Amino acid sequence: HIKINAPATSIPILTGAYLKGFDRKSNGLMLNQFIGYLFTHPTLLVNFYAGFNFMQAFTKSIRGYNYDMLEYDNALRQDFSMGIKLGWIIPIYQNNKAKQYYFD
Repeated sequence: HIKINAPATSIPILTGAYLKGFDRKSNGLMLNQFIGYLFTHPTLLVNFYAGFNFMQAFTKSIRGYNYDMLEYDNALRQDFSMGIKLGWIIPIYQNNKAKQYYFD
């Protein structure tokens, strides 16, 4: 969504049904992949992961017409994003001492 911050009385075209023609709202399928390394230690708080994050989105405009460009928008789009992902895992350990039971 595009946020337009203007009084409605100063720009009359930015009211009602015309307002939706100025944003670029779209929807579609998005895929997210992560390739990285995970390090865990059974007793310490040194647990982390690091890697590369890739996202692909296959979208299409749901408005159909862009008033600012004065054209129809029915094209399929492919949006890509990649970056680095880092994280620290804080473990919660339980006391797993075995209980001893004696039977006669």
